[in-house]
Amino acid sequence: MRYFWRIVGYIPGTPMGILITQPLNTLRGESYGGEAMLTFTPTDSWRLSAGYSLLLLYAHGEPASAAEEFERNAPTHQAVLRSSFDFARRASVNAQLRYVDGVRAVRAYVTADVGLSCRPLENLELSIVGQNLLDGQHPEQSSPLGLPTIEVRRGF
Repeated sequence: MRYFWRIVGYIPGTPMGILITQPLNTLRGESYGGEAMLTFTPTDSWRLSAGYSLLLLYAHGEPASAAEEFERNAPTHQAVLRSSFDFARRASVNAQLRYVDGVRAVRAYVTADVGLSCRPLENLELSIVGQNLLDGQHPEQSSPLGLPTIEVRRGF
């Protein structure tokens, strides 16, 4: 049997002492991937961009279930489309559409954000932003240790 905790100390006490342990990382792994981004500027005031990232994780070690869990905890594919338009010298609108591949207990999702900003002074920017506009809420990452999954809500 292999132990995944190392005893690093003991503090005597009454009625029992305290055993100090440290978790051991028994996994090894490799990751491969890349990211590409393309930007196109149709006019001086309008910018379009598209991006894609690929992440491949391979884990080995004991227990095998921990290695599998590690591999499934990061999205393999992610993609983003962005548009930014300056409709005045000090005002702009930005929009983003984002796809994230499924992980562990969370399905793949698509979300959108839109923001409007105004710069009335050189060092002051006022913005109104809407985030996660396609759903009332959705999970983005499953919780560790079987705790309930936290969902990201639409926000303004």
